[in-house]
Amino acid sequence: NLAFADGLGGGLSNSGVIDTIARATYSANRALGAFGGTGRGGGLDNIGRIGRIVASSFLGNTAEGGLGVHALQGPSLGGGIANLGSIAELASSSVVGNTCPDFGFISLSAGGGIYNALDEALPGDGLRLVDTLLSGNMATIGPDCRSTATLTSFGFNLAQTPDISCIFSGPGDIVGEDPLTLPPGDNGCTIGFPGSPCLPTVALSSASPAVDAGLCGVPGTEIDERGAVRPFDLAGVANAPGGDGCDIGAFERDGVLAAVHLGVNVAESIDPVVTGWSAGNLVYTVALASLGSATGTGISVAVALPLPTGVSLDSVTPSSGSWDGATWTLPTLPSGAHATLTFVLTVGFGTAGGADVLSLSSTVTAATGHSGEFATDVETTSVIEGVFFDGFESSDTLAWSLTVGDS
Repeated sequence: NLAFADGLGGGLSNSGVIDTIARATYSANRALGAFGGTGRGGGLDNIGRIGRIVASSFLGNTAEGGLGVHALQGPSLGGGIANLGSIAELASSSVVGNTCPDFGFISLSAGGGIYNALDEALPGDGLRLVDTLLSGNMATIGPDCRSTATLTSFGFNLAQTPDISCIFSGPGDIVGEDPLTLPPGDNGCTIGFPGSPCLPTVALSSASPAVDAGLCGVPGTEIDERGAVRPFDLAGVANAPGGDGCDIGAFERDGVLAAVHLGVNVAESIDPVVTGWSAGNLVYTVALASLGSATGTGISVAVALPLPTGVSLDSVTPSSGSWDGATWTLPTLPSGAHATLTFVLTVGFGTAGGADVLSLSSTVTAATGHSGEFATDVETTSVIEGVFFDGFESSDTLAWSLTVGDS
């Protein structure tokens, strides 16, 4: 793909809200600025909010500022990822071999792998990383990472050549070491494109310091980007203290591709929700995905949805299977298929306001021949108490007066 003019997001440009990006590959994309324009986010440019990026790769993308008057080059920012908004979690992912070209003219080339900044007009919450690999990226400033905003390490990351602005001091973080990755290639997958090979992945050599040095603690990381079950403990390699034997990054060395594996994700329609705004003012969607190479059978998903005072459950709709009030049951789900379970709620005026007042959790509890740990996910929603006007009807007119004085 190619983004042109002010080239923002060669693979994906996000200015809204994305709940989860999982097992995605952004490869060989280019964000090119025209005539002195900015090239930003070769793989991904984010000025919105992304809840979670898991088991994904950003490989060989380019953010390139355009040449302008007097041969001045526009800024080249974030060859793999440019974040000016919020990415709550970048987990078990790989950012490898991305570039921000600098042609030697007066220019800014920063964050070959990741460029993390704060747009004052678009305030965000920064970037948080865990179990993520940054290596082989190129830029004049911060080849692997450059940050002028909040960047937080939750640990177990490997950053080969970050700028001093990117501080990786969490538990299990590795800085300055070569991860000994292999060239991108077809390393197998559970679900490929019809008639096409699997998407490229970056494997780890057996001597890589990233092997067994990670922690897959985020929902969705129980399989790697190809669909291989993780963790896979390599014989003779000690786990990192506090880790679980997962490899750092999106690839699990020697991981066995799952025949049957189900992933689950919970999404909300709004957060926070205002009480009494309308009927059905909050919708939760449980999405189930068959990520293995074989059809899943005998599937059960347990759902917990406590209802505080003032909240009513209007409807529950499965796209397939049946719902008995606590468990979603599906007889089959073919490889590569998805199914949803939708909950419509009304959060009324009697609901107390506060942070994370509402929650829905879902856990796969049964599936014949399932490989790896059962997936689980939870979503919480905050509540704002709306204003209730007793005795008024929708056709009535309300008026307020504002008095301004000189004090």
